[in-house]
Amino acid sequence: MSLFARLFRKEKEIESKIEPLIPLVQQEAVPEEPQAEEPAEDFWNMDPEEPAAAEEAAPAPVRNRRRRNATRILGFEGIEEEAADPFDQAPSTVSQATMQFPTGWLTVIEGEGRGHSFCLTAGLNQIGRGDENSIQLNFGDTAISRKNHFSLVYDDDAKKFILGHGGKSNIVRLNDRPVISNEEIFDGDKVKVGSTILVIKTLCDENFDWNSEDNDKGQEDVAIA
Repeated sequence: MSLFARLFRKEKEIESKIEPLIPLVQQEAVPEEPQAEEPAEDFWNMDPEEPAAAEEAAPAPVRNRRRRNATRILGFEGIEEEAADPFDQAPSTVSQATMQFPTGWLTVIEGEGRGHSFCLTAGLNQIGRGDENSIQLNFGDTAISRKNHFSLVYDDDAKKFILGHGGKSNIVRLNDRPVISNEEIFDGDKVKVGSTILVIKTLCDENFDWNSEDNDKGQEDVAIA
């Protein structure tokens, strides 16, 4: 066999081996999609770079200074801050009649008329619900008789207060004891009738009396002065 014949035969053998591989190579050779080119950066539209952290303003150093107390100058406050004058306010109670030469006071501390106070005078002070009494306890306690349920007397000569009952069915009590007969009464003693309790505050006694000579002499000295 000539050389040309051998070469031709060899070429056929190679082609017979390559032919089955051609379809596989064509399937794998998929053309790549063209990629869009990124636009070039516009130099004039670029955002300025943020300052470095080192360039941030450092906090001001804290000085170790003592705190000074605020000084308030008196007399320079605003008008709105001025306190209201209590003497410019309207009176909370109506004016009451005055009485000369009181010898003491009788005040209701428990009962319907709690808080009311009455002035005692020298001589006889009759006490009851009616308006004919020297002291009228007409506050709704019907256990108190209308006329002279009890009496208080200041004796100028003896310089003493005496408590007497008016002979009524409702008992008068002095410091929780029933009053059977006339009894001397002292400063701070309590009188109870019905649901009403009264306390006596004495002004006149053996140390002070409106009719005493020492008091008259003191008034003359004041008049001369």
